[in-house]
Amino acid sequence: MSNPYETETSLQEYLLFHYGTKEDVLPYDFGPATALEFPIRTVALVDRDRLGPTARALDLGCSVGRSAFELAKFSHSVVGIDYSASFIRAATTLKDHGELSFVACDEGARMRPVVARVPSDVERA
Repeated sequence: MSNPYETETSLQEYLLFHYGTKEDVLPYDFGPATALEFPIRTVALVDRDRLGPTARALDLGCSVGRSAFELAKFSHSVVGIDYSASFIRAATTLKDHGELSFVACDEGARMRPVVARVPSDVERA
């Protein structure tokens, strides 16, 4: 059985979900806006007061890396592991270059260009 995460569509959807702006993901005045930024909200649950200056983080199932980058804001080192080689390649490109261009599906076959960007306050190294 092939890995369903190794499709271009899955990669584009995960990049949009993890890095898309509110306008990219939910361009309407209605809808579940509180569901946005899930990778950021999950890392916000970490009790940073219990971590020391050499804290290390492990992100299992890191997908395209957004939670790993958020963990890097307060961890000395972060390791991200995922089942999808294409997700890891995308996260590595984001680490190395800070951004990655891709296309997002608006509706049917209508696509639009989007750029995934690592937040500027993240030490990508």
